[in-house]
Amino acid sequence: MADVVYMKVTTDKFELPVMVANTVAELAIMDNTTSNNIRSAICKREKGLYKSKYVKVILDNDEGEPK
Repeated sequence: MADVVYMKVTTDKFELPVMVANTVAELAIMDNTTSNNIRSAICKREKGLYKSKYVKVILDNDEGEPK
């Protein structure tokens, strides 16, 4: 089963991680925002509507590397 990590990244071309959490709720608490706000931003990013500062990363293998 694939693990998921949620991140807030920089808005430049490098998208370096600023915050990393195991759940949307954890990330929301760390960033002082709501879970719905983060979920909405990730969904819009995945649909290609705009570039969001929030990213969902799926870790697929045993080493915990991105898929």
